[in-house]
Amino acid sequence: VAGDALQFHDFQKYVTSRDLTKQEGLIFRHLLRMILLCGEFSQLTPPHMSSALWQEELGEIASRLTDICRNVDPESTDKLLESADQPDLLTAGTA
Repeated sequence: VAGDALQFHDFQKYVTSRDLTKQEGLIFRHLLRMILLCGEFSQLTPPHMSSALWQEELGEIASRLTDICRNVDPESTDKLLESADQPDLLTAGTA
């Protein structure tokens, strides 16, 4: 879904052309989660790839998805990004 949405660059065009308007809330949340996953994945570089290149690629994906999501619902998108900066509740007590 995220890769397909990136090809469209526009959330409404994507869900409309793929006949997914009934699932647009689910797809929106999926894209928001993918933004968070890009941040998590950037911490672990695949073998035979430079850390800088890996982080740059994931940063670009996250940035493009963020733009797509902000065009749909800027408040929810910004709230998610703010919460991503907060410590994880499960690991906060062990730090």
